[in-house]
Amino acid sequence: MVGRALAGLALLVVLAGGCARPVVAPLDRGTTPEVEALEELVRSCRGAVRNLRTEARMSFRSPEGSGSAREILLVERPDRLRVEVVGMFGTPFVLVTSGGRLAAYVAEERRVYRGVADARTLYPYLFVELPPRDAVDLLLGCPPWREGGHASLFYDPTGGEWRLWRPTGGGTAQVVLFSRAPHRTIGVEEHDREGLLWRARFSGHVRVGGVEFPREISLEVPREGSRVEIEFQEPELNVSLDPLVFELRTPSGAEDVWIEG
Repeated sequence: MVGRALAGLALLVVLAGGCARPVVAPLDRGTTPEVEALEELVRSCRGAVRNLRTEARMSFRSPEGSGSAREILLVERPDRLRVEVVGMFGTPFVLVTSGGRLAAYVAEERRVYRGVADARTLYPYLFVELPPRDAVDLLLGCPPWREGGHASLFYDPTGGEWRLWRPTGGGTAQVVLFSRAPHRTIGVEEHDREGLLWRARFSGHVRVGGVEFPREISLEVPREGSRVEIEFQEPELNVSLDPLVFELRTPSGAEDVWIEG
């Protein structure tokens, strides 16, 4: 198993050009977790958290600008999102996704933009290019599940983190980050041959309904110069959500605009 294979050593993985270049650092024998145990942590996270209802403070920075907003978030697996921006004089913006469809109401324009929900159509509203399922996973504090090759375990002595590296095909890889002890999922990265695609971090964990859940999530896309930070306020997990909240009716006096990409 992993403990015997590492033989008391920890490895720091550095991804460059799609390849792993390990740097060896000493580690006490017997403290290395099993790959299977860490993979079970990821699976159990997805099983334990089905949906989320919360108010949140969101801040973003991108080449197009920066800002912050107070929001109401409803999130449910596998791909349902509802984001309401709370303004001084009402709700200036609402975004919903469900079943592969997207609708975004911009009150100032009196328009509802409708189309396919994918990474490209979500980008103008979430400031990062992620498909709805990945966005839902991250907002629920879990790494998106990726099928791939055999996972390898490394240790980063600079950050005190375990890094579970898995090739996902086509020169891409996913790296799930765990705290040293107790083992807790604290982040996830995705890489391609050119290096880091994006990185998410989970922090400020609290117990919510018997589940350990992060109050703060940050998402960074270095190549685009984008960063989003979300702080949940009194999150509620696994609550009863009416499916209709993930639908958006066109308000009186507004028009529908169909979008492509």
